[in-house]
Amino acid sequence: MNIRYNKENSIAYFDNNYNLVMTNFDCQESQFILDDKNNTCRFCGKTKNEVTFSNKCHAIPELLGNKKIITNNECDICNHYYGDTIESDLGKFTSPLRTLDHIKGKNKIPKYRDVKNPRNTAEFLNGTLYVQNRNMLTVDQENKRLCFNLKTEKCIPINVYKSLVRIALNCMPKEYFDKFDNIKWLKSDETIELNKMYTNIFFKIIPNIPQMFNIFLFIRKNEVQNIPYCQMVLISNNLFFQVIIPFLNEDKILSDVVEIAECNFGLKDEKEHYTNIINLSSKKNTYISLAINTNYKKIENFK
Repeated sequence: MNIRYNKENSIAYFDNNYNLVMTNFDCQESQFILDDKNNTCRFCGKTKNEVTFSNKCHAIPELLGNKKIITNNECDICNHYYGDTIESDLGKFTSPLRTLDHIKGKNKIPKYRDVKNPRNTAEFLNGTLYVQNRNMLTVDQENKRLCFNLKTEKCIPINVYKSLVRIALNCMPKEYFDKFDNIKWLKSDETIELNKMYTNIFFKIIPNIPQMFNIFLFIRKNEVQNIPYCQMVLISNNLFFQVIIPFLNEDKILSDVVEIAECNFGLKDEKEHYTNIINLSSKKNTYISLAINTNYKKIENFK
């Protein structure tokens, strides 16, 4: 299967090919609670007679800044399991991104430190990002733009991808969740040959937009064929992820060429946002290099 990236008509691509089936964009409540009303865990299939549902379960990990979207559809056992495994890898992968975008998780904004070069540190304090080593970044003073060259903590890429898939499965309406046929894959080392269409994710930091926390889930329209069945867009502060969810059975109809477009919500000057496409298929515990671009208002004491 070959991938063709559509870089010109993002809005038309999503409007013509997808239905938006879930978003918390308009929710004004202090909590947005997801509940199938069947007292059953989505991930293990056990009921309240077999397992407990006592924990406050965040449908999107709190480490990404989610304080609002809660699910009643995940039991305590599954919640603890995912928190200790794949969610841990997501935290390690996103740690430098959360530093740059000052995303506060359960406790505080993480401090960045390069394990291989301890002099490379960055910390967000009192509204200011403090960078200790000039070699960590390049500066475009004319356009007030920074490019950071960072490394994640050591993590397992496929677990990062699984954790993002779990977010989508937690948040999607049950009628679509019921079509997902790989739920056991989230908890096992079972090898599923996933095309890079799935494990390639988009991410970036989008400058000059109001800080927000939103999730958007798109499901392919019935009459459409040569695009993936389900895509998720997740925005925390200015950090943007776009992930294709592996509905393998629904995607059997795809031809040899699949079209994918980045969801840019009509943002102007999209080329300045420097989208990263990274493949998360590896099962090896490794550091991942990231080149992250963002804007700045003012630099002081920088040599």
